[in-house]
Amino acid sequence: MHLIRGLLSCLLFLAMLAACPARAQSSPAWETGFDFFFHQSIDIDRRDLRGAGLLCHWDRPLWTGRWYRLDLRLEFSAGGMNNYADGLELGLVPGLRTYFYPGGSWQPFLEAGVGPSYNTMDIPELGTGFNFLSYGGLGLRLRLTATTGLEIGYRLPPQFDIAALEAWLTSQAAADGAQVAFRGAEPAYRAPRHGPLVSAFMRAMRAEGMGPTFKLKTGTSDMNVVGPIWNCPILAYGPGDASLDHTPDEHINLAEYHQGVAVLERVLADLVSKPEQGENQP
Repeated sequence: MHLIRGLLSCLLFLAMLAACPARAQSSPAWETGFDFFFHQSIDIDRRDLRGAGLLCHWDRPLWTGRWYRLDLRLEFSAGGMNNYADGLELGLVPGLRTYFYPGGSWQPFLEAGVGPSYNTMDIPELGTGFNFLSYGGLGLRLRLTATTGLEIGYRLPPQFDIAALEAWLTSQAAADGAQVAFRGAEPAYRAPRHGPLVSAFMRAMRAEGMGPTFKLKTGTSDMNVVGPIWNCPILAYGPGDASLDHTPDEHINLAEYHQGVAVLERVLADLVSKPEQGENQP
C-alpha cells in the first residue's frame, strides 16, 4: 500500500511539472537505449528471488522548462528469474521522467511508471500470468558528449590559394554544426627546369643510359619547406615507379636503386669539378 501511495505521489508531481509554463518540443526525436539489469528481491517466504535480463527504453521529450525537462519514457523488459522460482517475465511500462538542469553534464532525475507484465512463474506473492510492473524513484545521469573526428590530408598544385580553401571549408563545416582545424600547411614549390644542378643530373642520367624527363609530382618533399627559404638550386630525384607510391604493390627494383646511386655519384663529382659552372642548358 505504501508503494502504491509513493508511486501515485511521483506521478502527481510529474503531472504538476507538465502543467507548469514550458516550451513544448516540436517534432522531438526518440532516444533509444539498452540496459542489462540484475536484481535480488527482498525476502519472499524466507527465500530470495533473483533475476537478470535486458531492458530497452525509448525516451521522448515532452516539455522543456528553464530548469527541467519532462520526458515520456517507454520501457520493455525481458528477464529470467531463479532460486525461489524459475521462469520468464516480460513487461511494457510507460512512465514519465523529469531531468533537472538538463543542460548540465550531471542531471538528477525523478521518474515513475506503471504498466502490464506477464510471467511464467507460480508465485502467490507476485501473482501468476498477467500482472503489473511499477517503478518510481530518484536517479542521476552523467551525459557524455560524443565526438567524432576525421583527419584529411590533401595535396594542392603550385600557386593554389590555401587561405581561400581553408575559409571555404570552415564555412561549410559551420553550416553543418562541425568544427575544423588546420595544421601543417605546406604550399607546393616548383623549381625551375634549368640551372647547373639540373644540367648535372641530366648528364649523369644520360651517362647511365637513362632518358631523363621532367615530371610535376605532388606530394610531401623537403623541397616544399626549404625551397622558398633557401632560394637555391633544388630538385627531387629517385628511382622507382611513382604510380605505385603508397599502394600495396609499392616496391623498388634493386638494379634501379644501384643505378640511382651511380647517378648521384656522377652528379657530386660533376659539381665538385665545376664549382663555378653557370651553364643554363644541359
